[in-house]
Amino acid sequence: MRIRITGTRAETAETAELLAAILPVLQTTEFAPNREGIDLGEVYLEIQSAGSGVHARPRPNPPDR
Repeated sequence: MRIRITGTRAETAETAELLAAILPVLQTTEFAPNREGIDLGEVYLEIQSAGSGVHARPRPNPPDR
């Protein structure tokens, strides 16, 4: 399964890290800017799908903010 995360470089990195803590991530792409001069871009995560018999990891404690 592929998940697309869209946002700033910092937002996509943080979200990819949070998802990797609870889902079995097989591959993560590099941040790809949407257009020149725009801070937004996307990252794709390839994860092991639930139908494969692999279950999500337990949730970590939320980070202190």
